[in-house]
Amino acid sequence: VISGAAISAGAENFDNRYEMTVFGDSFDIQFFTANDLAGAIQRIEDLPNTRPNRFTNANNLCVAHTQLGDFTQAAVHCDEAVKLGKFAARITMNGAEGKRDYATALTNRGVLKALSEQHADAIADFDRAISFKIGADAARKNLVAVQEDRDALVASVD
Repeated sequence: VISGAAISAGAENFDNRYEMTVFGDSFDIQFFTANDLAGAIQRIEDLPNTRPNRFTNANNLCVAHTQLGDFTQAAVHCDEAVKLGKFAARITMNGAEGKRDYATALTNRGVLKALSEQHADAIADFDRAISFKIGADAARKNLVAVQEDRDALVASVD
């Protein structure tokens, strides 16, 4: 059973105004909800990285590493999730699920970029995710947060 869970809590330094989404069964998701991000990473790395798991593994590693503040590792996994999600969205038999996966990956990568103060890139990812309309709530919420962050940064420079 694959399900999605929106995670807005994270490591102590994670800005919980941003929302990320993980996929998996309740056992997998419990690591994120319990804030056991090291446990989540270990669990994911122990899973087979076969075709049905590749997107979920990349997506969830993106979330875990972002929440831990390991942005270099997060970028590798976020980019992989976006690439796999884009491929899934193009396959017509995946339909709405493929578009949801792509939008989720874009949203999660957007959070990474927002936290890395790459505001324009984050906004582009959130806008693209919103265009799919499927699972766009997190992207909309995150878009507002990154625009606030960008505006605050500009105001602090003035």
